[in-house]
Amino acid sequence: MIHFNRPTIDLIRNTFLQQHYQDHFPAEILDLIYEHKLFKIFVPEQLGGLECSFPEGLKIMEMSAYIDGDFGWAVQIGSGGGYFTGYLSKEVVDKYISQPEFVIAGSGMANGNAVTSERSYEVTGQWKYCSGSHYATLFTANCTIDSSSAISAFAFDPDQVSIINDWKAYGMENTLSHSIQVKNAQVPKHMSFNFDRVINDYNYLIYHFPFNEFARGCITAVLIGMFKHLLNEANVYYQYENLPSQKESSLQQILKTAEQESEKLTEHFYEEAQNCWSHLQNGLSEDLLQKFNNAIDNYISFANESSHNLFHHLGMYATFRDNAFNKIWRDLTTAAQHFLTKKYQ
Repeated sequence: MIHFNRPTIDLIRNTFLQQHYQDHFPAEILDLIYEHKLFKIFVPEQLGGLECSFPEGLKIMEMSAYIDGDFGWAVQIGSGGGYFTGYLSKEVVDKYISQPEFVIAGSGMANGNAVTSERSYEVTGQWKYCSGSHYATLFTANCTIDSSSAISAFAFDPDQVSIINDWKAYGMENTLSHSIQVKNAQVPKHMSFNFDRVINDYNYLIYHFPFNEFARGCITAVLIGMFKHLLNEANVYYQYENLPSQKESSLQQILKTAEQESEKLTEHFYEEAQNCWSHLQNGLSEDLLQKFNNAIDNYISFANESSHNLFHHLGMYATFRDNAFNKIWRDLTTAAQHFLTKKYQ
């Protein structure tokens, strides 16, 4: 497990608390990510990665998000891109993924169109919410093929991509989740890929984990880390503010209940993640996947409700943007808006 010392944690937290809507990621923090290979949690060791098990990777994401939401989201998105390694051609892997500073940014929405030619595709499109856009060494996005219903994923060199600095959400301010645009880019056919075909699994099971549950699990680990940090900051408020006895008693009970429920739901989440990982080699049943999805849904529902409850009970203090509680709350509630956290059925 990766650990950061207190001065490093303070550096990360203070940097992001004071920085808003920049077009760059702090260089010293990016260097920390590269040094600890946090963008390569799910990249094989033979390609310079950590090759973590799924539960191990989730724990690292939780730890990162506990330090800071922007930091945790950057680690989650960057390391999540490592999942694509098993689906990308050897040419792409050799050129991009084996590099020490490799990181993918992109979108799962099919907001582009690729026109087929003999040796390449001509791709045009625009995609929102591409976290890590300004430091990505490779971009990926989905496109329809020849304006049909067929969809394929494509990898783009940064030289083919324009970044539109339009990320202005009230939380996760420093994730660089801007839109990207590609215009008439000539993309070689070896830069296309599909999630129904593993090209090389490097004897690493992660590429056989269903992508939807993989991505949902990663986001949930980030929410767990942020919520634990939120509870800590609420406890700081409770301990150092001179509260009326009635408010003190009410807040004390809310914090105790939230801590107990968070611990219980977190333990269940990791149990189901481990169950899926343990059975992955023999194929995951629908029952196992459903149990994992249920654990995810239960934690997300709890975190949404409890974070708003804490915000309400901390009164005006919770509304000031210059304190840590407010930043964590904004980050958590913004991250929880991701479409993979929703239940629409």
